[in-house]
Amino acid sequence: MDSVITLVAYLALSSGLAWLSIVLWRKPWPHHTYKTAAFSLCVMAIACVTHGINATVGLATLASTDAGIMSQNIALYVGLPMAVLTLIDHTYSWHWKKATWGRIFLGLAAMFELTRRGEVGTHYGETITIVAPLILLYLLYSLRLNNSTKPQLSLKSSLALSLSLVFLALGAYLSTSYGAIASHGIALISLGSYLYLAA
Repeated sequence: MDSVITLVAYLALSSGLAWLSIVLWRKPWPHHTYKTAAFSLCVMAIACVTHGINATVGLATLASTDAGIMSQNIALYVGLPMAVLTLIDHTYSWHWKKATWGRIFLGLAAMFELTRRGEVGTHYGETITIVAPLILLYLLYSLRLNNSTKPQLSLKSSLALSLSLVFLALGAYLSTSYGAIASHGIALISLGSYLYLAA
């Protein structure tokens, strides 16, 4: 019974991430920040689906184990940093080009592979989950300071950014991968909501 509830929770979270990903992808903006945020949300949605299936079926089959590990790795090592980078890009109005986002993606993937081969991948993942909330805290602080000159931060978008900070920090303290993926998924829904509301 618990596994069915877990599957339904992960599927609901994945549906929310996928829906918000589609909404952000369809936003008519000249720069590619929203498309990159949509990619990050989509990666996390895939991780939620595979983790929900693994929690229900168990780790009995090798294919589900490989899919779960691969989706967790891309969600943590690529999706989460790219989501935070989209917030940095949006906050400072840098408007990075598509080629820049591609280089960032390749750099994050290469960094994951280097840390994995150097057998420090878990420390790198822990660093990502600790640094991401700190960056969000700094962005929230800098947006609040600039709110008097540029009214970027409404109450709804401030709440969405604060919720993402809370759930990213919660994900940093959860030891199980299932709890961390759920926490990061909820955080990315909040981040996507912030980007949607701040536009």
